[in-house]
Amino acid sequence: MGQGGETGADTLYASEASRHRRLDHTVNVSGLLALGYGFDERQHVGANLLLLRQSTDHSQQILSEAFSANGSTLGNGEETLRSLFNWTERQMALGQLYGSHTLGADDELGANWHLTSAHSDYQRPYDVSYRYHRQQNGSYRFETGSEGFGVGWEAMEEEALSAGFSLATSWSLGADWSGEVKWGLDALRARQDGYLLDYTFIAKGDIDADQVLMEQNDPAQILTPDNIVGLPGEDGFLLDNVSDLGLTPPALDGGFYASEHRNRAGYLLADFHFRHRWQWLLGARHERDRVRADFWDAAPEAWVPLLDERTDLFSTALRYSPSDSQQWHLGYSETAVWPGVNELMPRRYEDVELRIQMTGNPNLEAAWAENWDLRWQWQDEERGVRAKLLGFYKSIDSAIEGVFFDPVISSDRTFNVFTYVNTEAATLYGYELELDWRRLWAEAHELSVKSSFARLDSEVDIPAEVGRESGERAMQGQPEYLGSVQLRYQHLHSGQRLSLTYQQSGGELYIVSNTFDVPSVYRRPRGTLSLAYNRPLLADASIAFAVENLLDDDHHYQQGGQTFLRYQQGRRYELRFSYDF
Repeated sequence: MGQGGETGADTLYASEASRHRRLDHTVNVSGLLALGYGFDERQHVGANLLLLRQSTDHSQQILSEAFSANGSTLGNGEETLRSLFNWTERQMALGQLYGSHTLGADDELGANWHLTSAHSDYQRPYDVSYRYHRQQNGSYRFETGSEGFGVGWEAMEEEALSAGFSLATSWSLGADWSGEVKWGLDALRARQDGYLLDYTFIAKGDIDADQVLMEQNDPAQILTPDNIVGLPGEDGFLLDNVSDLGLTPPALDGGFYASEHRNRAGYLLADFHFRHRWQWLLGARHERDRVRADFWDAAPEAWVPLLDERTDLFSTALRYSPSDSQQWHLGYSETAVWPGVNELMPRRYEDVELRIQMTGNPNLEAAWAENWDLRWQWQDEERGVRAKLLGFYKSIDSAIEGVFFDPVISSDRTFNVFTYVNTEAATLYGYELELDWRRLWAEAHELSVKSSFARLDSEVDIPAEVGRESGERAMQGQPEYLGSVQLRYQHLHSGQRLSLTYQQSGGELYIVSNTFDVPSVYRRPRGTLSLAYNRPLLADASIAFAVENLLDDDHHYQQGGQTFLRYQQGRRYELRFSYDF
């Protein structure tokens, strides 16, 4: 992993190159129970129960060699060996009741409703990280302090309740005009409670001068009960509660937290049809989103508002079908992108893939977007060909992006802290082309090809006072292009299916840096290939086998002309058995 910056010919920054060894064991268990009952053709009610559980054991070792801040090359003999161990337990239980009803003498009124409850748990009870460092021609020595040793306990529990209700009525006016008017309400309330406790040991007195002790390979032989002290004035290791001071406002600082997210929305949609060739849609939506949180160490305190905004959003679309095989669509819509709870709360955690520290930003604001799109579709059923061409334009105010930042600016160490900010303005435009082909032989063999290509261009306006990246640049998370091709064969009589899918994505701005001397991180183009086979076994049972990431192409991220992170995930094999009863 290399991290650093580039602003000019004389800019120097710290960076490092690393080699990673990683082992993950993941066990997934899921179950779905679906029930439904129809009183008659006009009334239907149902229930769903979904259970998910995942257990993951993670081990990783990182051998790093540093570039010095004065620009010297690798090979100065300084190395760091870091080891990480943790296990994570996730589970969710979701229950839902829903109904669909047709009312009125002529079935002109339809009502739909749902009530959904979800309970989620997240546990990481013992997350350990430690490192050994050696100077030139020296031996590896155990390091204390927040940069060397850390142990954390993390837990989260969330209760979410959502409900929705809608009424729709259809109408007609003569033989030419018809349509539908739909009105609805949606509501969500989610409560999250948890803690994120980080501890380290700091060396007091002269204990770290004991070379024999500090060069023990096993940290458990160093951090023994005899060497752990309770008073700062003694020689030994003192337990220290890692603090995020400088990263969070005082009212949002603490190891224990609670948050509440509420969303309320009402909408109205009108759909007009004229002679089965023209369609006009009009929509309006009023939405309010609120997030508040409480952080504490000793006892709960007052709630702190993180977000409370409301908006009115409008949309319209016009569709014209000159023939049964062709359709044109012109659309306009307004959307609100609300920051997520975890993007707002200033909790510090480490990203497993990028090995950087991440934290939320309580000053984050919602993003607002205006969207235009023009779409043309054509199909030839006889030849089995379908084509779609889409052009789009999006204008965004206060777009949300992830950026590097650090409370202490230093050229002697790499940047490794990441948060979210609002950019002033952004635009996204491009086109998408889809081309599909399907052929059937002897009413038993079906061969199909699905292909797509999308070109994306984006611009973000950066104010001059930001400094190194003022002007225009690409928008974060928007690849230059996306392409895919899928070849699928299906034997209709037996139900067997075999598919091969290739996907390619262009380079993209992955992590933004608006800070002097710290360049942004870009992800290089990458392709993936996957193979899947499905076969029915019995009337209600089937088996599926899949191989993902056949090419095992590199994940390659660059920063300032150097490799920020480069790794291979390896191929993934999946065997699935399903039974419906």
